Amino acid sequence: PIDHEEYSRTVDDVAHSDVFDAVVVATGHYNKPYMPSLPGEENWLAGDAARRITHSLHYDDPDDFRGQSVLVVGGRSSGVDIARMLYGVAEWVYVLEKKCTSATTHAAEAVTHVPLG
Repeated sequence: PIDHEEYSRTVDDVAHSDVFDAVVVATGHYNKPYMPSLPGEENWLAGDAARRITHSLHYDDPDDFRGQSVLVVGGRSSGVDIARMLYGVAEWVYVLEKKCTSATTHAAEAVTHVPLG
């Protein structure tokens, strides 16, 4: 992973902080994208004009994330598809998913699965 400013959030009164260049929200790719507000989102976005939050519906090209550290929120079909497309393009991919029970890093693939909360 590369060194950048932290994105912080609090879940169940426990503070967490992570470092990402981009966040991809992958909560479904049907006709109405759902974009939940993320704790700390406003401050994180304000920290660097290059940062962005993108819904999977608007994801087109993995090259848009070349060399970046990317958080994919959602481990269902669209999230997994995007994480796979980012393999070999993004510097590191983090996948935040409900069913994940503990952080698991696959260094050869430059991916870490992160539990929600």
